[in-house]
Amino acid sequence: MPDLPAEFRHVHLIGSGGVGMFAIGGILLEQNVCISGSDLEKNPKSEFLRSKGAEIFYGHAAENLPQNTDAVVFTSAAAKDNPELLAAQKKNIPCFKRGQFLAEKIVPFYENSVAVSGSHGKTTVTAMVTHILRKCNANPGCLIGGALQNGDLPFSAGDGRYFVTEADESDYSHALLSPTVGVITNYDADHAWSKEAEAEQFVKFQQFCRNSKIVIHYDIPVLNAISEPFKNKRILLDMPDGKNDIPFAGFMKTNANLALQTVKTLGFDVTPSILADFKGVDRRMTIHGQNDRRILLEDYAHHPTELESSLKYMKELYQGYRLHVIFQPHRYARLKKYFSDFVRILNTQADKVMVAPVFAAWNESGTPTSQDLAAELANGEYLSFENDEKLHSVWASCGNEKVLTAVIGAGDVEKLIPLLQKDL
Repeated sequence: MPDLPAEFRHVHLIGSGGVGMFAIGGILLEQNVCISGSDLEKNPKSEFLRSKGAEIFYGHAAENLPQNTDAVVFTSAAAKDNPELLAAQKKNIPCFKRGQFLAEKIVPFYENSVAVSGSHGKTTVTAMVTHILRKCNANPGCLIGGALQNGDLPFSAGDGRYFVTEADESDYSHALLSPTVGVITNYDADHAWSKEAEAEQFVKFQQFCRNSKIVIHYDIPVLNAISEPFKNKRILLDMPDGKNDIPFAGFMKTNANLALQTVKTLGFDVTPSILADFKGVDRRMTIHGQNDRRILLEDYAHHPTELESSLKYMKELYQGYRLHVIFQPHRYARLKKYFSDFVRILNTQADKVMVAPVFAAWNESGTPTSQDLAAELANGEYLSFENDEKLHSVWASCGNEKVLTAVIGAGDVEKLIPLLQKDL
């Protein structure tokens, strides 16, 4: 295992149930670092850390901070007046944002590192690279931002030779990393709600390229523009065509090709067949049930580019099925920015659409609303979470048709899946 910083023998996690925080806690526990943490509510990830020996508190309070804490790691969602953060600062305990701790106190202690950034597909590509390295018996450390459908943990300390991680652009923490191989999946001005923010995001991706020893991305104009100042160390890839033997279709094929080329850059001789048993990441094209006429599928798409790619992929994979979509917009700001795109995509790609309530961030509110989106769709209607009768009609209205029902969104729309499974 890597020799992580010896000065940190007890680390406290503020927001221990977040996917990135939970993974950092798991990696540190594998290194025999004592862990404590807190979150607003009980959740499976924090409870997992508790089951492995972490001391977990629910609710935030200054007294949650253990006396022997050497470092505090906090989620980007933590408020500046969080009582545990304030208590740590008062005691001059080193405090790190999640991305900063990853960049400064974990990744540098590996011989080789892969950081996967980009606007879409980071989790899947990170999981694929990890899967390939595991099949090559490389025993990589990893931090993957989603549960793996094969049941493997989405984190590991590994043996110190390789580390594979997502590089999050939403809080610009990707620009803090200095990986052996920096991967950019694609680029959209998501998480940027002004022209100034869009310009800053572009600069932060350039910083990611500057910090990487090697940069890999597809040969497309916007990515070329980002990496142009560093073209002496970049590898440009062509999009995979339909003639190769990569065992996926659509955007999953481009993800798989990117992962394969990344591992080849590390010096491994691999072929596409190594991904034949890759099961995928939870909430990404996940099948939750099917019979001879019906399929229930879930996907995490919440940006127009993702949504359109996902729906086209579903139609390619399940030809002959009518496509019914239950879509949850993620954040009012994103719905407002891309409203016309969502209308166009859902009208052209889906046969029927139910729009669930907007999943808001940080008590956000605003317009347009999910009702507004539903009203603009030719075959759309609004679905409140409390309307069981309308939810039960999802399958009842199908008759003898072959129907794929896709539950799509990055928020809490997943809670509808057990109810749909009952009627399947």
